[in-house]
Amino acid sequence: HKVSYGQREIELTSTEFELLYFLAKNPGQVFSRSQFIEVARSALKYCQHSEQELSLVILEFDDFSLADDKYSYESVLWVLKRALECCELNIRTNDKIGRLSENQFAMVLPGTDIDAAFKIAQKCQQQIAAIETVMSGTCFDVVVSAGVTNTVLSGFHLEKMLHDVAVALKTSRQEGSAKVTKFKYKH
Repeated sequence: HKVSYGQREIELTSTEFELLYFLAKNPGQVFSRSQFIEVARSALKYCQHSEQELSLVILEFDDFSLADDKYSYESVLWVLKRALECCELNIRTNDKIGRLSENQFAMVLPGTDIDAAFKIAQKCQQQIAAIETVMSGTCFDVVVSAGVTNTVLSGFHLEKMLHDVAVALKTSRQEGSAKVTKFKYKH
């Protein structure tokens, strides 16, 4: 299948075409880890062929396992849903969110440079921190750290991007909780 992007046409396999069609018909869906990996790979291919940047953000809840052990499943789930709503408020229709693990969410942001992605991550982090958990039936602080990278720094390979954003996230946690850090390429 050929897809037009401006003056260019991009050749996609049937599976990639079906995935893009599915994404267009299902905006705002939160993907599982395996679905998100496929979505991210397709978005990377599309952005590479159309010569666009793509940014990747990972948001990680600090001390999530403590909250999960200390509070009810329903309370923690309620907070996770509110956190996702915060993220959805800050992204566009073609940006996608996936849950990577019990305490990590990722956002793939096609056509977004590192500075814009950093600002999106900061807004999400601040809004998540402002969640009033008392509405969940318990009261606790929600603290999120984030890592950000993009294709200019990490290239168009998802595994490299995930590694680099994990490095940025580790830096965020080492500098204290509630930090957002851009990946810094080291020569």
